[in-house]
Amino acid sequence: MSSTPRATAQELQLQQHLDFLCHRYPSIRRDQLSCELESVGGDLTKASEMLDHALQNPLDSSKIVWWWRFPVSEPTVWKPFGSRDNLLLESSWSRSGSGPRELVYVENDRSCVNLNTMKVSAVYWPEAEIREVCRGTWYFRSTSGTLVPFTQTDSDAIETAFLDRSRWNQPISLPDQTHQVTIKGLIAIEEGRLKGGKGGRQVVRGIPVSDLKDIPLPPSSDSKTPLPEVEHLIFVVHGIGANRDWETQRGARGDSMKILVNIVDGMRVLLNKAAETHFQRPFGAVEVLPINWHKAVHDENDDKINKITVSRGFQPLRQFANDAVVDVLYYMSPNQCQLLMDTVATSMNSMMSQFLALHPNFHGKVSVVGHSLGSIVSFDLLSHQNLSADKGIIGVDFPRLDMKFENLFLLGSPVGLFLSLRPSPNTEVQRLADTKLYNVFHPFDPVAYRIEPLLDDRWTKVEPCLVPCHSGGNRVHVKLREAVKTVQKFGQMFRAAGLGGQLKSFLGREVEQAPPPEEYQHAHADWVLNELTKEYTAKTNQELHRIDYQTQESVLENMNEVLCCITSHTCYWTSDDVAAFIVNRLYEAKLQ
Repeated sequence: MSSTPRATAQELQLQQHLDFLCHRYPSIRRDQLSCELESVGGDLTKASEMLDHALQNPLDSSKIVWWWRFPVSEPTVWKPFGSRDNLLLESSWSRSGSGPRELVYVENDRSCVNLNTMKVSAVYWPEAEIREVCRGTWYFRSTSGTLVPFTQTDSDAIETAFLDRSRWNQPISLPDQTHQVTIKGLIAIEEGRLKGGKGGRQVVRGIPVSDLKDIPLPPSSDSKTPLPEVEHLIFVVHGIGANRDWETQRGARGDSMKILVNIVDGMRVLLNKAAETHFQRPFGAVEVLPINWHKAVHDENDDKINKITVSRGFQPLRQFANDAVVDVLYYMSPNQCQLLMDTVATSMNSMMSQFLALHPNFHGKVSVVGHSLGSIVSFDLLSHQNLSADKGIIGVDFPRLDMKFENLFLLGSPVGLFLSLRPSPNTEVQRLADTKLYNVFHPFDPVAYRIEPLLDDRWTKVEPCLVPCHSGGNRVHVKLREAVKTVQKFGQMFRAAGLGGQLKSFLGREVEQAPPPEEYQHAHADWVLNELTKEYTAKTNQELHRIDYQTQESVLENMNEVLCCITSHTCYWTSDDVAAFIVNRLYEAKLQ
């Protein structure tokens, strides 16, 4: 007598899942639901969720994510817009229906999306690569399991075929001419390739909730919360070798504008994070816009330089010289320096005009951050704004700027070196008038120089101010070093007062011979600083304004100064300490 084989536990569970789906979706045949369930490996939760997405017509707009990519330089990398921009784009898309679509400003008004062409362009730097946009309705699952959106044209083609059941169960070639899809059911959809390669990847409509956690949405505030008004605008002027200088910092290659925008985006995040962290009261936002002079100068000269570059020898070093070292020579040439200054000034004036058009209620402050060679460019441009028809020390007609500047931050700056070669450094610094100057540098940065000793020789006796750690105070190894200096200072004071014998009996050893009291006074940093402070206060009726600020090296950097010299010149962009310092200077007037 034959017996019917008993169903396995897995088969029983699959039947239970199928019964549930039949009850939930009575309009869909059981055999079709069985096919749908099989396509997701029998996962009931995923099948239910994907069927809900598939049956929506149109898709729930709250579940749609908008994406962008660089179609030329990074065609395979799609990145999502933030939650606020998603809401703006989807709302505009839904309002327009089938009619002409409007322009949508995104990324805090730094970019503009044309929904008719599905392209996004930069507002302030038109030379940047145009990005492609897609409304994420259809995705394929990559080999790593993450969802990757189809292009807008491909998504539209799949959606049209999906809604026309007569086109199911047959390969559908997509407009990109490399993909095809086969729709076997509401969620049983496979993707293949027309020109070879692996196929059979799962295609899904919309993003299941289980996959949303894997979408790398950029940090942004709640989409329903109004954006804070911009209170401080910062222009960033880059240094030598915009292509080379930052490649190791960000791992990016390509045109200087793209690299510069990436760097400034990171700096903007750090500054606003520092503002939120360090201040209890809600202040306005900090906007940061990059100024690119590299492209204008190199577009005019690179062909000539490449023609005369020797083909033998270590080419990476020659290329580095052409990209970076030659920038200094350009600045020393009056013609090229004039082009550089005109480019920077024109960019600043143009961006300021566009910024005010987008932010008509802006009444905040404007500052400049200059890095490396960009710091001397910024210094010379700002210090010559109060002079009329003066070519200055470098033989350049300095263009007029349409705004006043509250602060000038120099990062890793050779300004001190350039000023030391000029006849009157003090006068040049005084030309900045009401613009406050801050010279911030890493102690191991080989390109950075101090400025204060050029203004008064006595500043050589006084060390630069320490930039506090972003979490407050000094790092442990810096505290220990300062403690040792304090002990040595008191030792000198004891000797100067004739108490060396008592100190020797206390310490058990001889203390270094100190100068006589009067000589000691004039050599001691505290005494010198006190004298300089009194003179400055008597002359200006204000507190002493320090210019030189030195960042604190990390423990690892302190252990290997030589290795640190390689990276110290570009460390400022990702430094929480520098970001906190700049933010404190921006908001210090409100804290008083």
